[in-house]
Amino acid sequence: MGDIMGQDYSYTQPSSSAESLDMTSLLEAECELYKDEDDSRILHQVYGDEADDGMPSTCYCGSDAVVATSYTRKDPGRLYLTCENVNDGDCHIWKWWDVAVTEELRDVQTQLRRE
Repeated sequence: MGDIMGQDYSYTQPSSSAESLDMTSLLEAECELYKDEDDSRILHQVYGDEADDGMPSTCYCGSDAVVATSYTRKDPGRLYLTCENVNDGDCHIWKWWDVAVTEELRDVQTQLRRE
């Protein structure tokens, strides 16, 4: 197909309908993914912005937040905050550690500017 800088790129489409994506299944999966969206709004009202901003020290369940390490291909070695009870099926905190630290520093800077 296209020859760019000495590399040959070819693009192919699935050869049969069995290999192509089933739009109905994708839409059903998306509905399943977002079905709890109303519940998350309720959590936001209950816990407010503090649950989302800065460095969380406790989980929604009352347990202490713990630092864990990601071992995924996309984020190897990246730290995140979670709860030791995360596998019990309830709602628990989960936040990238670097994001939490950045938010915490921003809040401190804002407070210092007000003084």
